[in-house]
Amino acid sequence: MEAGTPHGEDALTSYGWYSHFVLPENGGQQWVNYHTHGLPELYGHLDFQLVLPIDRITLHALATKLVKRVQKGERFAPSMRVSGILDNHDILLAKTMETRSIDRPVLRVILPDKDGNLDKVHLRGIFAAQFQELPN
Repeated sequence: MEAGTPHGEDALTSYGWYSHFVLPENGGQQWVNYHTHGLPELYGHLDFQLVLPIDRITLHALATKLVKRVQKGERFAPSMRVSGILDNHDILLAKTMETRSIDRPVLRVILPDKDGNLDKVHLRGIFAAQFQELPN
């Protein structure tokens, strides 16, 4: 974070939400745990989580688009396909717990493969694994 940029509770007060990026503790684990905080308390909406190992700037940009829509009154639910977050494809939302050891419900943002597939049946590899529970 840049100097002077609020984070944690200060960001919650200033922006109505905050997020952070938890890197995997296991060297072989490919996942990240990027998630938001503050949406249940301030907007009555589940927080969002993204797990694909892409750069934190992209993850934050995607979460910001979703949060801004929640702040404007839009409500998202599990199994919803959402347009307008990515340029050419929808995303899918799945309700899950943040991790096996953190019993906090979140809406996991399932990102499509390069062909726009979001269905478990058609997704392969790391894209299909987005539906799996995070270990810790």
